[in-house]
Amino acid sequence: MKETRFRFQDDEHSLAAVRRGARLLLTLDGTTREYEIVQQEGGVCVLRNGTTQLRFAFSAAKSGVSVWVDGAQFVAALVERSAGKPKAAARDVLEAPMTGRVVVVAAEAGSQVARGDLLLVLEAMKMEHRLVAPCDGEVLHVAVQVGAIVDVGAVLVRLAMREEPA
Repeated sequence: MKETRFRFQDDEHSLAAVRRGARLLLTLDGTTREYEIVQQEGGVCVLRNGTTQLRFAFSAAKSGVSVWVDGAQFVAALVERSAGKPKAAARDVLEAPMTGRVVVVAAEAGSQVARGDLLLVLEAMKMEHRLVAPCDGEVLHVAVQVGAIVDVGAVLVRLAMREEPA
């Protein structure tokens, strides 16, 4: 089991995941929960723990990770193991967290955005995933159009940020 350390909202956390057939064991800060993988398609998993079911996807880069849980987006900076200091997360590029179809493009080059503003919407597994600005800034480039099929990690939007995300 490989552990990943990350910083989210000024707190450092650890996360480890192990897949065992149709089960996923997630250990967050030493607490392990077991989930049944109900469905997996295009980078999106539907997970169930008892009566709780959620849609989950993530996109990882060298500097940080973006996680989507039931449509809500969370961005975290990875922590280097050796130095124990957070790496600077690449916040100027919004990447596709999963394979999907672009159904809405709300941003356009040159427009100003505030943290939480809708940039675009991806559809995967008949579920829409809203991708929002992590903080205030300017849209430099929109790399996709409505109807485009994108793969995990594809660059969707380039931003010039004015502040670090919360």
